[in-house]
Amino acid sequence: DILNTAEGNKKLYGNMYENLWKDARNKGFNNAMYNVNIDMAALKKFSPQKSIKGILDFDQNPTLQNAHAANSDLLRMQRDLNKLPTLGSAERQQLKAVNDGIESIQNNMFRDASGKIDQNMMDKYNKIQQGYANEVIPYKNKAINKFKRNEMSAKELVNALSHGEFAAKRGSYHPAMGYRNT
Repeated sequence: DILNTAEGNKKLYGNMYENLWKDARNKGFNNAMYNVNIDMAALKKFSPQKSIKGILDFDQNPTLQNAHAANSDLLRMQRDLNKLPTLGSAERQQLKAVNDGIESIQNNMFRDASGKIDQNMMDKYNKIQQGYANEVIPYKNKAINKFKRNEMSAKELVNALSHGEFAAKRGSYHPAMGYRNT
């Protein structure tokens, strides 16, 4: 049930993004985004190469879809940095670059030739992005990945997911989880 929901949600939001990109192309928004400012020097200095691949791709080819990939990378780094109890100097510089990059990308997506943002497209994007954060990202966790690799039994998976962040965000969508643990 949990794995099916995870795959179904991932497919649903993938389709929603594809439809959004199609609408954006039809409205002429697939053009390059050149007004985005990302502190690449700070990100390259303080971030692992694999965590900024989408940002590097966007830097080389600033399209709307690459902006989305860069934004996703930045949001993931932001979540990871915000989980740290304290930030050292390097982490503070990285977080500033991340936050500024997110703001710059979001302030320039769906901007037309006159400089005006199509609020309807931006609202659709934000709604999809919020749904993805709530309905897909919670399934991207260590316990589920261990279960998929056969490193954890179904009972261990249920026990791991029955408390903490997953239970808080998605537990109500999997009532059988609670029944198995009683």
